[in-house]
Amino acid sequence: SGRFRYVKKTLPRGATLATYKGSKIGSALFDGPIAIPVLEEAPKWGVEWNVWMSLAPMEVLTLGCGVRFAKGHVVVGGLGLGWQLREVSLRRQVKRITLIERERELIDWLYPRIKPLLGPAPVEVVCGTVESVLPTLTADAALIDTFPSYGGNKEDLDRLRDAAPGIKGWWGWGTATIGEREEW
Repeated sequence: SGRFRYVKKTLPRGATLATYKGSKIGSALFDGPIAIPVLEEAPKWGVEWNVWMSLAPMEVLTLGCGVRFAKGHVVVGGLGLGWQLREVSLRRQVKRITLIERERELIDWLYPRIKPLLGPAPVEVVCGTVESVLPTLTADAALIDTFPSYGGNKEDLDRLRDAAPGIKGWWGWGTATIGEREEW
């Protein structure tokens, strides 16, 4: 429909990118130009496209902890560019995946391109919001990457967790929270 677009943005040689690991902030510096895949949403106002997801080093580094937490039946909240879904699907500890994505356009457009790259764990795709779908599920872990920015998302994750008692373990992008329900 033209609401989303995939682009590769080129970061020039010598430019830096912010990186995060928990509360630690750093930067990455490249000795040559680097192409960064970006999924953008059409502007609601003005002319600037809005970044929905990218595969900048910060994004990849901050998703890794969630991937390592995944085991058994895993709920992935948010398709993005599919990096986390792919990595989770390749873990032998993961037996089944439920993907929740609110945008039908992304499911119809991106998921078929990502599907051949997935590992052996079967994936069920559900179109809906994490707020409406999570309370209906039981799972070993939920990996939620639907927050608009990195950091300060713990309260939002806590609300999701409280509404979904059938999910044992939780990880949220930018929440600095990971663990089993009993640990909270």
